[in-house]
Amino acid sequence: DNELSFYDQFWETFCHATGNGQQNKEAIWWVNYNDNLDLMPSFETYQMNSPSLGGRYGNQQFLFSCMAYWVVSGCGVWVTPDTHAPHVQCLPTLAFLQSFDEKIDSRYQGTFLDVFTVNSTKDNYSAEYGMTYAGRPLQIGDTAFLLTKYDLTAAERAAHPYRVYGVYDMYDTLTHKPIARDYFIGTNKFADSTRATGWEYYSDRDFVVFRLAEMYLIAAEAEMQLGHTAKALGYINTLRRQRAIKGHEAEMEITADQLTLDFILDERGRELAMEQHRWFDLKRTGRLVERIKAANPDVPENFDAHYEVRPIPQQELDAITNKAEFKQNVGYN
Repeated sequence: DNELSFYDQFWETFCHATGNGQQNKEAIWWVNYNDNLDLMPSFETYQMNSPSLGGRYGNQQFLFSCMAYWVVSGCGVWVTPDTHAPHVQCLPTLAFLQSFDEKIDSRYQGTFLDVFTVNSTKDNYSAEYGMTYAGRPLQIGDTAFLLTKYDLTAAERAAHPYRVYGVYDMYDTLTHKPIARDYFIGTNKFADSTRATGWEYYSDRDFVVFRLAEMYLIAAEAEMQLGHTAKALGYINTLRRQRAIKGHEAEMEITADQLTLDFILDERGRELAMEQHRWFDLKRTGRLVERIKAANPDVPENFDAHYEVRPIPQQELDAITNKAEFKQNVGYN
């Protein structure tokens, strides 16, 4: 069946344990990978020649936004295909986490990993150790720790028989900058538990470049810009009903007065998180500087419009003969 359609659950579109990370019924365009390493060059060529980097090949989406769970002492969480070796490359801003209403929108749990369970009774799979939390022995399958985007009272913390990290354990109360960049609510969207071990730095799952949901978002944006509000609203609400937690479809619908370019950008963020669209979305809509400054406290005050284009590599500039015509982009030396 090659017809495009939505899965019943948002997470089914991606890897997890279902196999739908392969060519699936929502994918329009994908990069095809398989388990033959000779046919799977790395995204980054230098890695192919670097034994210290594990000879990584293939789809590496799953690696880059997982917290370093092993910093949680004695938590009983270690490297397996379900958790994989965490490469702490990127973490969500607090503003992005707060843009989801996880009580009605399934995309929050389909995108983020906020609960870790005990998967080992050994330290580094070698020495046995007794794991306890608040005097309670921890067993395989128990909740090891939880991360939440909400503040927690002392009573709420005490009510959990496992470690809990509240929002202000992860983000500064005033600035909202990340405090400890090893632990945060990371992305589980592309997890691939089919690999032989958690130390394999590649996945043979396909990389989905363009999928049906984005087509709805593009159509909604185009119709809105043309002044066809009813059509635009139809596309947005169709998608949002599909992404609703079952029983909350009506709550996910928006009205015409809520339909703005900023809302569509928020919706693209929720739907397409970590799918490598964001920079281009913000740049093409002229929202890059204002959005980044408003939502990302790590960005310095001197972030300005010259960052909307990237610097031209010096070796390219050195190679051209008509240097007077082709110069470095403004703002880069």
